[in-house]
Amino acid sequence: TDPRNIVLQKKSHGTASKQAKVNIHTIPGELDSLFTGVTIGSVSQSDTHYLVSYNAVSALHYMVSADVGITNRNIHVVAVDKQTLKPTLALEDYFLKPNVFVTPPKLVKINDDKFLLLWQEYTYKQMYGHVQGRYVNGKGEFISERIAYPNAHLSVTQPVVFNDEVVWNESL
Repeated sequence: TDPRNIVLQKKSHGTASKQAKVNIHTIPGELDSLFTGVTIGSVSQSDTHYLVSYNAVSALHYMVSADVGITNRNIHVVAVDKQTLKPTLALEDYFLKPNVFVTPPKLVKINDDKFLLLWQEYTYKQMYGHVQGRYVNGKGEFISERIAYPNAHLSVTQPVVFNDEVVWNESL
C-alpha cells in the first residue's frame, strides 16, 4: 500500500497468522511532504463493521491547502465490513462553508448499532464554536440530521456514555 494512506490492518492469529490491509483514505502529495491534511478522530466497531472517523482536506483543495495552510476540512466516517473488508464512506461536507473549520470527529458508542459522531465548528473570529453531532448506525450510515449543542465545547478527551447520557470534559 501507498505510505500516504490511512490503512486499517486486520490480523488473525492461529496456526497460520494472516494479515489484511484496507485502504481507508488516500492522502495526496509527494512521499516526503509533511502536510497530510488529515486528522483521525477515533476508531470503534459494531457487530458487523469497523468504524473510523477523521477530518480531511478535499483532494481537490489539497495543493492550495498545503501551500497556504488553509485547513478547511470535511468530516469522514468510513465503515469497513468485518467479513468482506469492503469500506464505505459517509461524508459531512464543509467545503461549501468557507472559513468554517472542524475539529477531529469523535465516535461515541451508544450500543452495537448506534454511535454519536461529535465535532466542533469554529471560525477565525470564533475560536470556540458550537459542538455538532449526528447519529451513525453500525454500518457507518448517518441516521439523524445534524444536532447542535450550543455553548458546549469539546476537549481532546474521548466522550463516553455514563448513566445513559453522552458526557465529555470541557476545556478551553
